[in-house]
Amino acid sequence: MPLQDLISEAWRVTKYYLKFFMLLLWMLSTFIIIPFMYRKPGHYKNKVVLYYYAAVICKILGIRWTEKGVENIVADGGSVVVMNHQSMIDIFATKSLAKLKVFTHCVVKKEIWYLLPLAIVFWLTGSIFINRSNKKQAMETMNKLPQAIIKDKNRLIVFPEGTRNQGFTDGFLPFKKGAFYAAISAQAPIQPIVIQKYKFLDHQKHRFDEGETVISILPPIPMIGLKKEDVNSLIQKTTEIMLKEYEALNKSH
Repeated sequence: MPLQDLISEAWRVTKYYLKFFMLLLWMLSTFIIIPFMYRKPGHYKNKVVLYYYAAVICKILGIRWTEKGVENIVADGGSVVVMNHQSMIDIFATKSLAKLKVFTHCVVKKEIWYLLPLAIVFWLTGSIFINRSNKKQAMETMNKLPQAIIKDKNRLIVFPEGTRNQGFTDGFLPFKKGAFYAAISAQAPIQPIVIQKYKFLDHQKHRFDEGETVISILPPIPMIGLKKEDVNSLIQKTTEIMLKEYEALNKSH
């Protein structure tokens, strides 16, 4: 292999690990914004603070976001936002919605407490923590979601694939049922949001370049009249709609 190619490959791999190291540093540095958030836990202004801090690292990493289908946003009342999951970078996709004044509460894994500053920030923005390693506790948390949607008219963001799909597959992994049960129980619409495949990121080739990603906000799926026994057909319908959009985004952009 020519020396120039060796240098190019070495830089590609180095940049890949360097950017993820910078991501880790950003997560640990979020303690900086805690003083601006602690007085009103869960307040929407805390989400704005996190959005601007997230925008800084996105600028440094060269990650840009474009929102499509803004007119489809559920404006009033609660909803369950379901998004496909590829990477830890998805956190910035959720926060980019804040600039559209779409303020959401994320359902996140309890293990995020290992990154203590970021976990505190997530708590201050109103995130809901779920312990997936304990099925009983996870079910108890999911059972409380309908009340959170109805009472406070919250938008809840859920990655129904869990954290299992790290972007190595071209499609989606099977969606878990919890978010869909919550939507049916609350009779709150599901808002599908699709994140385009990160073309600037390739874990297998250790490539992390600059790039733009489209976030597509699809029309809400109403829950009126649906019952718990309809959950499987609801999941199938949602998956098909999102997968179709995912494939279209990857072809056109």
